[in-house]
Amino acid sequence: MAWPQRVLFDLLGGFHRRKSTEVQGQRASSLSAMGGLTWTLVIWVMVLLVLGREGVLSRQRGRRLHLSRIEVAIIAVLLGTHSLVGGSNVEDILANPVVLERVIRGALSGVGLLLVVPNLRATIPELKTGHWPAMTALSAYAGVAAASVLYSAAPIVTVGKVFELSAGLAIAWALLSSSSVKQHLSDAIRLVVVLEGAIIGVALIGFFVLPDMFTSFGDSRPGFLLDRVMGSPSAHPNTLSASGALVAAYALAAVFRSESRSEKVQWMVWSIVGTLSMLFASGRQGLVIWLAAVAVLLWIHRRRLFIVVIAPLTALVLVANWEVLWDAITRNQSSETLATLSSRLIWWGAAIEAWKSHPFTGYGYGVGGRFVALRGLSNTASVHSGYLEALVGLGLIGTLLLMIVLTRVALWAVPRLRQGLDTTAPILVIPLLLHTGVSLGFAGWLNADFLLFAFLALSSDLAFRERRRLGRLPPDRVVAH
Repeated sequence: MAWPQRVLFDLLGGFHRRKSTEVQGQRASSLSAMGGLTWTLVIWVMVLLVLGREGVLSRQRGRRLHLSRIEVAIIAVLLGTHSLVGGSNVEDILANPVVLERVIRGALSGVGLLLVVPNLRATIPELKTGHWPAMTALSAYAGVAAASVLYSAAPIVTVGKVFELSAGLAIAWALLSSSSVKQHLSDAIRLVVVLEGAIIGVALIGFFVLPDMFTSFGDSRPGFLLDRVMGSPSAHPNTLSASGALVAAYALAAVFRSESRSEKVQWMVWSIVGTLSMLFASGRQGLVIWLAAVAVLLWIHRRRLFIVVIAPLTALVLVANWEVLWDAITRNQSSETLATLSSRLIWWGAAIEAWKSHPFTGYGYGVGGRFVALRGLSNTASVHSGYLEALVGLGLIGTLLLMIVLTRVALWAVPRLRQGLDTTAPILVIPLLLHTGVSLGFAGWLNADFLLFAFLALSSDLAFRERRRLGRLPPDRVVAH
C-alpha cells in the first residue's frame, strides 16, 4: 500500500485491510468516536473552504467565506452526530453510560448552544410579537423529553440526548434574531444539505479510488449495481443512501429554481452525486425516497415531459427487466426476511407491545426502543421508525406534540409545492417523512433530519404570521404588497 494511503488509514483510526472475512465484517463496529468525527471534520473544512468561494454557501460568488455564529453552531452540533461508537450492548451502556462518544457529542452540542446564546437574547422581543404554533409545539415536545428524565429507563442517556435536542432547537429559535430571517433560514437549510452532501460525495469518490476504506464489509448482501456496497468511516450505507436521496431532491429543486446556467449546472452535479450515492450505497429506503421526491418535482416542474416521456419509459423498462430489477432490489434476501422488511416488522411489533404498558408517557426520550422494546430481542440501536421511537420513548403526549408540528409543516409545504415557485425547502418534507418511517429520521434524536425539520417548522410559522399580517391589512394594502 502506498504511504499516503497508509497515513490516511492511520488517521482515521484502524481502517487497515484485513485478509480475514470475519475481521472485515467487524470493522464497522470497531470505529472509534474520534475516527468518524475526524473524518467528517476534514471533509467539511475542505468543502467549506472550496464551496464558500464558489457561491454555494455565500450569496455572492467569489466572496471570502464568512460563517455566522449560528452557522458555526450548526456545524458543531452536526459534527457531534458523526462521532460514532459501535458494538455496545444494553447492559454495557447501562453499566457505563458516560463514554467518550457521548462526552464528545455533549461537548459539541454545548459549543453550539453557547454560540447562539447572544442570538437567543435578541430573539426574545420577537417572541412577544405573536404566535409561533409549530415552534411552540416543538419546544413543548423538547420539554416533555426533558421531563422524561424523571422516569427514563436510562436517565443518563436521556439527559445527553435531551441536551443535544435542546441545542438543535435553540439554533432554530436563534435564527429569529436576524434582520433577514427568511434569507438566513434558507442559508441554514442549504448549509445542512451541503454538509451532508459533502460526506456522500467524498464517499462516492472513495468508493472507486479507495475501495478498501469506502466499502461496507459488514454488509454481505450485493449492491444494486455492483457486488460491493458503498460505506463511509462516519456513516452507515443506509444513512448514505437516504442522505443521497435527500441531497438529490433538494439539488434538483434548486436546478428548476436557478436562473443562471452556471448555477443550474452546479446544482445538477449535486443532484447526480446524490443519485449515484443512493445507488451505490444500495439502501432501499433511499431508493423509495428518491423515486417519490423526483416524481413530485417532475410532476410540478416538467409535467408534460413526465406524463408523455418519463412515466411511460419507466414503466416499459420495469416490465422488460422486472426480474433483473427485482433481484437487484431484494439483494439476495430470503422471502422470510423480505416479508418482515429486514426484521423491521418484528422490531415495530416489539415497540408497540412495550408502548402498551406506558401509553401516555413512554419510557424516556431516546431510550424506549433500544433499552426496553428491543432489550433481549436485538442489539440494534433503535426500532427503525422514528414515529414508533417517539411513541415508545415519550408516549402519546410527546408523539401528539410532534404530530402537531408535522401537520403544520405539511400545511405549509403542500401549497408551496403546488405553486411550484420555490420547491427547494418544501420538497424536503418528502425525504424527511419517509426516512422517519423506516429509520430514526427527525423523531429519534438530534441529527441532520431534526435540524432540517426544525427549520421547516420555523418556515411554516413565518408563513403563518405573514398570512395573519396580510389578513389584517386593508384590501388596497394587500394588493400593493
